[in-house]
Amino acid sequence: MKKSIILIILVLIFCIPVVNSNVAFESVENSYEKPDGGYIEIPKINLNQIFLNNNNVDKNITVIEPSEYPDVENSLLILAGHSGTGAQAYFNNLYKLGKGEKIYISYNGKKYEYSIIDIYYQEKTGKINIYRYPDTTMLVLVTCTNNNSKMQTVYVAILDN
Repeated sequence: MKKSIILIILVLIFCIPVVNSNVAFESVENSYEKPDGGYIEIPKINLNQIFLNNNNVDKNITVIEPSEYPDVENSLLILAGHSGTGAQAYFNNLYKLGKGEKIYISYNGKKYEYSIIDIYYQEKTGKINIYRYPDTTMLVLVTCTNNNSKMQTVYVAILDN
């Protein structure tokens, strides 16, 4: 049975490279100490890019709190990035991905393979619902929806065993 946990993310992600990217959560306790970042690779769209744990989507792909890295059992890693135009539109081609596509996350000398299991759209309101799968290590990518400035697209992937 699928258990849903709703995480509320205040993310102001716009489809232009200059934005105000304030991020906040409702009282989330997270004592896991994260590295400064890692590397994301998506072969289908030739994306090879670092991501940083600094909440600055204006300059790079960024880790969104309360993320944990895949070495934590049943973790959730949330990455946000721009799509649209400009040098920082790293997630511009995510719309070309479908279920089953592979995403690789590397950090601390280890490479993790994920498969996309769901893609959904939400109105850009400053909040995003992320539905957790129990007993699963997950990766979530969030960006603006291609050709629709009022929507965000959420890509949900799970760690391959």
